[in-house]
Amino acid sequence: MKDLLATGYHCHFVASVLTVAAMVCPARADIVSIRRPTEPATVAPTVYTDVKVTDIIDGRIAFTTAAGNTVAKDMASVVGMSIEDEPAFNQAQQDYAANQFNRAVDEYEQTIQKTDKPWLKNFCQPFLTDAANKSGRFDRAVEGYINLVMNQPAAAVRYRPAVPPPSSQYLDDAAKTLSAAVDVSDITSEQQTPLLSLLLDVDRARNDTAGVDAIATRLGKLVGNSGNPTANVASLALADAKLAEANAALAQKDFDRAASIITGAGDLFVDSTRQADALFILAQARDGQAGSKNDPNAWRDAAIAYMRVAADFKDAAGAPHVADALLHAAAILENQLNQSPQALQMYQSIQTRFPNTAAAAKATSQAGRLLAAGVRPS
Repeated sequence: MKDLLATGYHCHFVASVLTVAAMVCPARADIVSIRRPTEPATVAPTVYTDVKVTDIIDGRIAFTTAAGNTVAKDMASVVGMSIEDEPAFNQAQQDYAANQFNRAVDEYEQTIQKTDKPWLKNFCQPFLTDAANKSGRFDRAVEGYINLVMNQPAAAVRYRPAVPPPSSQYLDDAAKTLSAAVDVSDITSEQQTPLLSLLLDVDRARNDTAGVDAIATRLGKLVGNSGNPTANVASLALADAKLAEANAALAQKDFDRAASIITGAGDLFVDSTRQADALFILAQARDGQAGSKNDPNAWRDAAIAYMRVAADFKDAAGAPHVADALLHAAAILENQLNQSPQALQMYQSIQTRFPNTAAAAKATSQAGRLLAAGVRPS
């Protein structure tokens, strides 16, 4: 089945749900309301009453009229639908349209459990997952996402749940649910990869270093030739796993391991955001290594590593890690290499380039201290 929500059904539905809702109670058969996607919401839909919906497949809804005619319409043109013998579904649609997502979750779930219509079960799954995500019910969103990955992969891409903060009560159970799903005997690599990717994010939120390491190992086995969609997704997830591993090593002050992880996984960091993350981690690792050696050459290497982050990503969207990298480099110049004028110049550059940021505030403080001590920029 094609991604039903992606067709625009839910947007059209919200616009006209109240009109259709008025028809639900007295209805004695199914009702389908149609409006061309190119028409504005102010145009009254064509309402088919006394029909029987028979299927939804490949992005089209099929129904039979009272006269016995079979009609098929694109789901993108459907702005409302009620099914005569599916009260939970009808109520779910109304609640979803009214942003009452918590209630809609339960009603979609009831529909899925009780209906004898396979097409309706499939139709409800994306709505259930989306409503669970929007209502903050991460446990149900994960269950719905797993179902979509296994049965409606096109829809799953659009409804990947947002991982809640580390304080969430749902994270531990979500990790167990996802772990069980990726271990089913007949799962394919195409199904396993997005589930492992979500599990990775969950384990990162849980600060489960062992879990991240295990996922990295499994993703490594799924990475194949570039151009293979599954391998590409696995590569991105593996890159995230390596970044998480390296950050964990930094937190443990295992600077050699952090540097080794980043340098050993360099080919995985193909987009600018991950590249910036990787280089900033590597610079921090070089900083930590220099601290243990207290060697001027090691400090120069650390400063250069920070400056590389600034040079490579100063023009990237959001200039990721650039301000922080400059702060670290300036601190090394001042405190380890006796180059206070150069450090002052760098602090002043941060003030100018990143105004109204925490980095600028810190740079202002440091620059003020150096100026008060009589230092002048080089």
